[in-house]
Amino acid sequence: MEDNPKTPPSSGDAPKAPPAPVPVALVPCLSYEEAEVNRALATALELLGGWEPLLPPDGPIYLKPNLAGPFPPERAVTTHPAVVSAVARLLKAARREVTVGDSPAGPARPGYLRFLYRRTGMEEVARDLGLNLDLNLEPVEVKLPHARSLRVVTLNRSFASAPALLNLPKFKTHLFARLTGAVKNLYGAVSGMMKVAYHTRLKDPADFMGLLLDLVDYLQPRLQVVDAVVGMEGDGPTWGRPRQVGFLLAGVNPLAVDWVMSQMMGLAPAAVPLFQVAPPPPVEVMGVPLEQARIIGFRHPSPNTMEDGLEGLSWLPRRLKEYLGKELLPRPGIIPELCAGCALCAESCPQQAIRLVDHKAMVDLSRCIRCWCCNEVCPQGAVELSRSRLGRLMASARR
Repeated sequence: MEDNPKTPPSSGDAPKAPPAPVPVALVPCLSYEEAEVNRALATALELLGGWEPLLPPDGPIYLKPNLAGPFPPERAVTTHPAVVSAVARLLKAARREVTVGDSPAGPARPGYLRFLYRRTGMEEVARDLGLNLDLNLEPVEVKLPHARSLRVVTLNRSFASAPALLNLPKFKTHLFARLTGAVKNLYGAVSGMMKVAYHTRLKDPADFMGLLLDLVDYLQPRLQVVDAVVGMEGDGPTWGRPRQVGFLLAGVNPLAVDWVMSQMMGLAPAAVPLFQVAPPPPVEVMGVPLEQARIIGFRHPSPNTMEDGLEGLSWLPRRLKEYLGKELLPRPGIIPELCAGCALCAESCPQQAIRLVDHKAMVDLSRCIRCWCCNEVCPQGAVELSRSRLGRLMASARR
């Protein structure tokens, strides 16, 4: 078992100076053409003072893109291979050994991981640039003595032992977390089906966000580079709609990067569970002013929390609201024509609320906690979100 390398700051009575603003680079990048991505990345890193001071002077580098599932790049589910290539080229030019890897939701098997790398374009990038593709799924328990949620977590050994980690998230929404950014992307370090176990134990969004923040503290990613050329709006992280955004973001502080993303999406801090647990630091946006990068008409994910489910019911007594809240939330349903009976949703459900009947998935809504793992892992898009008739009525009442 490995210890957390980070020690908490000591407390004292002396007044502290206000923290300096944390820089986040925001640079236009209108396409995935190699020259365009290289230019945008070079500009972003120049605004941050270069990548060299952020990394050890030598040794291997681990690149962690968002590889949420075996989807082709045009689906905008995963970090585009052009962005991974641009970062890897800089490192290879400096004679650094580079490994690309992820531990996505779904079966923790090398064959599935190879399929994932092939479908997302990572296999081709690794072949062209001479990168290592991480196929090591060995789990290791690590201790988090100053943890917000769990004092021991199981990670892939590759992540736990990586000397220098670069975080390459995708600009996306997320039904549970509201956005998938630099912080949420690190959940990929969790080993295989332990992702399901932690969803089971940490049903409260605040507890789950605490685990994500603990992963930030343990893994200490040196740099975050966000693929926001084409992002995802709506019901992400896998079945939203691609949306042209036209930027690369880069920063050292994952919370600061996620705050800039949330502002571009038009998400108020109060609507993002992460910021309820850890308020974002003061941020200095470098490059394009943030006001010019806000996305008009960006579609947010469907309501997910009990409070969200109570749209139009602010006038009801609290007990009645609590009783009705779950009924009014969107719920997962299966489209039989699309369901292939692969059972990935059942394997990934932390509440064991899904079973196969006649080779089709069925959801027990009385057990469902609205974590949307089923929606995230389904390769066919067979898990849809729907509301009850009462839920649709109450949602329209608010509008």
